[in-house]
This record gives sequence, C-alpha cells and structure tokens, in this order.
Amino acid sequence: MRMSYDRGTLLDRLFRKRNCTDPLLHLYKSGVLIETLSMSDIYRNALARSLFIRNTYDVKNGIVLIEGCNDSNFIYNFFAIQLAGYVPVPLPSDLWMEDQRHLEILRSIQTNCRSNLLIAGARTSEKVAGDFNDNECFDVLLDSDVGELSCLPVAVKGRDNDSNQSERIVLPVGDDLAHLQFSSGSTGLPKGVMISHSNLMANIRQIYESGRVNVDSDVMVSWLPVHHDMGLVTSIFMPIYGGLETHMMTPYDFATNPNRWLRLISTTKATIIHGPNTGYHLSVKKVRSATLKKLDLSSVRVALCAAEPINVATMRQFCDVFDCVGFQATAILPAYGMAESTLAVTFGDLDSEMRIDYIDKDIFYSTGQALPVNASVSVSVSVNKAVDKELDIDNSDGIELVSCGKPLFENVIRIVDDQDNVLAERYVGNILIGGPCVSRGYYNRPDLNENLFCEGLLRTGDMGYLADGELYISGRKKDMIIINGQNINAEEVENQVLKLPEIIPGRLVAFATSNDDSFSERIHLVVEYKVPSGICLTDSIGQFKARLASHISRFITVKQEHISVVSRGSILHTSSGKVRRLDMKILFENGGLTELVNE
Repeated sequence: MRMSYDRGTLLDRLFRKRNCTDPLLHLYKSGVLIETLSMSDIYRNALARSLFIRNTYDVKNGIVLIEGCNDSNFIYNFFAIQLAGYVPVPLPSDLWMEDQRHLEILRSIQTNCRSNLLIAGARTSEKVAGDFNDNECFDVLLDSDVGELSCLPVAVKGRDNDSNQSERIVLPVGDDLAHLQFSSGSTGLPKGVMISHSNLMANIRQIYESGRVNVDSDVMVSWLPVHHDMGLVTSIFMPIYGGLETHMMTPYDFATNPNRWLRLISTTKATIIHGPNTGYHLSVKKVRSATLKKLDLSSVRVALCAAEPINVATMRQFCDVFDCVGFQATAILPAYGMAESTLAVTFGDLDSEMRIDYIDKDIFYSTGQALPVNASVSVSVSVNKAVDKELDIDNSDGIELVSCGKPLFENVIRIVDDQDNVLAERYVGNILIGGPCVSRGYYNRPDLNENLFCEGLLRTGDMGYLADGELYISGRKKDMIIINGQNINAEEVENQVLKLPEIIPGRLVAFATSNDDSFSERIHLVVEYKVPSGICLTDSIGQFKARLASHISRFITVKQEHISVVSRGSILHTSSGKVRRLDMKILFENGGLTELVNE
C-alpha cells in the first residue's frame, strides 16, 4: 500500500535537516569542484539572507525575481526568499542570449509579476540599470504603483547572529505558492506557471516512488540550468527532499565542452544522469577519442531524456558510441512532462530498451491513426539498428516515435479531439493531463486560464496518442501545418531533415506559411549551413538546397525556393535551448532573414 503524500513543504524538510552536515550538493566550474553544500549550509545561509531581505526591502506583491545561475548563491537566495515569506521567480541568465532578448524576457516577466526586487549578478544588474536610466525602457517595465526596481547583489550578506533566529522564519502551507516557473518563451511571451508547495511535493514524491531513485546508492550528475523546471526540480529540490547526492556543473561548461559532463559521470560513478535530446546529441558529436578511452559509464542505470522531442537516431547514436565504455541501452529513460505539471507526467520502463512505435506514415497523416507499418512486426522496435535489419524495416516507409511511458502514480492522461471527445487508443489528439502535481494555471493571466482546463484536466497544447497505456508525443498543436487537408507536424518535418548527416539538431526550423497558389499552407525550411567535422561536402548553396529538397520530398514535397539557407547562429533559441519557431516564422515573413547565396 502506498504512503499518503507528505502534506508539508520542501522548507519543512530543510528545517528538519538544518543540522545535517553530510555532503549533498557538489558544485563545479570549468571542470573543477569549487564548493560542497550540506543541508546545514543551505539552511544557515538562506536564513541569514531571508532576514536581511525582510528587514531591508518592502517587497511588492510578495514576489522576488532571481537570476538563475548554477551556483550556491542561487540556492541560498531561492530558499531565503521562501523563508522570508515571499515567492521566488527564477530568471534565465544572459549566457547564450543577446542583451536585447534578455531584457525583453525580464521586462515581460516583471510586467506580469509587478515585482520591485531583483537579485542578480553584476552584469545583469548593470544592464537593467542602464536600460532604465539611459533608455527609459522601464517606464513600460515598472508600474507606477510598484516603484523602481531594486537590484540586490547575489551574494547577500546577513548578520552573524541571524542564523540562530529560527523563530522568525516563515514556513508556508501546501496551497501557498512555492515559486513561479516561467516558460522559456518558445511560443511567445513568457507566462508564469503557479507551482504550489503541494504540487512540488507531490511530483517529487511521485518520482521517488516510481522506483527510479534509490537515495541509499544513487549519485546524480547534472548540467541543466536551474532557471528551467527540469534543472530546478532534479538538481536542487530532489536532493533536498530525499538526500540524493548530486554533482552539479554549469550549462555553460557543458555546452562548451560536453566531455566535462562525461568525465564527471565517470569519475563520480554516477547512476543517474538526465538531459534533453540536444544534450545527448552534443555528447556524441563532441566526445574526444582520448576522453572516450578513459571513460567508464557502466555505473549509469538511469539516463533520463525529456524536455524536448526525443529523436530515435540521437539515442541510438549515444548507445552505439558509448557501448564500448559500459553504457547500457536499458538505462535510457524517456519521459514526458512540462512546467504546468511541476516536472514529470510519465516515465518509461526501467531495465528495458526504450519502446519505439514504428507507424504507417500515410495512414498517420491522412486519418490521424497511429498504426504499425507491418502488422507482423511488433510495435516495439529496438533501439539497436541491427534489430531493424533483422525485421527488414525500411525507415523511409514510416515514422518512429518514442514511448514516454505510463503516467506516474495518481496522474491521468486523456486524448481528445478538438471537440473534447475522448479518442480510442492509437488515435492522435490533444493531450490532457491531471494529477496532484498539475498547476492551477498561470499567474495573473485570466485570459489564458479561462480555457486551460477541460473537466479538471489541463490542456497541454501537445498532440499524441496512447498505445497499450503508454504515451507517444507527435508534436505541438501550435506547430501543425495543414497541407491539402493533411495535418503535418513541424517537428516531424525537422526529424526527416535530420537524417542528413550534415544537418545539426537545433540548427534548422520548419514552419507553415501561406501558399500564394491556394488557400492551404506550405512548409518553409530554414537551415543553418556549416559542415560538421569529418564530412566532406563541396556543394554550392544551390546544390545543397536541391539535395535537401530531394531528400525531404520523400516525406513531403518541399520546393527549393521554400528553403532558406542561413549562416551558423542565425536560428533563434529560447533560454533553455529550444528553437523559437514562431519568432523565426515572423522573422522570415518580415524579410528579416539574411540568406546565404552562391558566390
């Protein structure tokens, strides 16, 4: 019989363990361990800072913005805000983001929250102050009722005796807001998901009770950004909840050198790793032969993949490349989740290779049914390419989709059509979710909340289907392209293009534009042109377009004139690394793309 959910909060856990000095979080920078934190360290520093904030600032609306950096200051400040009785709002740092885009995100979030306090690093603080003083942009950002935005240094200092004043802390109840988790802005302006303490505790408990985590023996390694829901929950909240020892590096260190992540996994004998599809792809492409020879990944028993569409080819490559250093394909754990569900909705099975549904492409797009290409072939296709050959599978005839597993305990998934009628298994429709981890909606956005729920279940905006009780994601509803009555998802178009070896994930985007010759839509592709090392390519831009059009037209017709070839770095991304498909479409339609042409 399962235990009932802990109706307390994560702060309760932190308070009860405030005297525990066991190593918990190991923080790294540039491949070097710089700090190790215990529960006592976190509580003591958070308490001192919370009292400083409460005694120094009149926080409007009870909300404090905090720049999300993978360091001890963020961890201390996050819980300091909560202990002070306020609601923290993690913000993306300006790494990998140009200044104007970063300020746009800050303005949007601040306008929504109406907060007057920002805890940020020196560079962001200077940028915000300069934007206000020089350009008066904060006339829009700052409401007259809120007043001027105060920038508090990240390394807030409390008085030495403040850490003993436990009687002055604020311990919230379950229904209180734990934090606001803003979207990365992939489909428009960011919106803040209201995560309650009960939502948070329920989802962490679900993950622990799923059997994927053993605190007595597991060690986790993470590079995920803490302003993102996956990084925040897995890298900070889960260790504090259950005492899971975690080694955390920065996303910058991972992106510039994924070998550091691989080496850290090897040296710490990590059993749990996680990341989006892009992270696994980078690890395959960037691993050095000298590093590979020294790795030992045999300790990894869970390699969670989530947060963005899972590409079968990427996961196969990861298994193939790291098989020689002990990595087991059974460790791969596909999952589905979103900020609106705190983090996780479904998990795949442990100790078995990821389940791949190989479905008939023509039936899928013409009828919305996900039927196997060959009834004699099991719908569970191995991640191992050798098995495909034995089954005589031709990957050009169908679509491979990865099972994201079954709902976690007490979570509910329903697939419905556009009239909210429930669909049978293997019919593609809108994904609705429910459960104790699901948020009550978006902060201060009644326009979005009005139609967010259907009979108590949240509309995710994702499309997919159920087969044998397992969830398969086919794409985002907003990214659907309608051509001659057929519904085609932009992500699947991109997956087909990615079968060309010189195309890099995250460096292309497909979207719908109006067709001048009819009332339907057509597909437009934007592709960055930079040949990866090890590939010999002498095409001109025109030849490259022709070859690309010929390749994709085996799947769906795309003319050369509907392909834009751009230089590396031209495709826009969110702060969490997702392609900003809508912004790229707007940029193209407004003539803002600079295309490469033949010399």
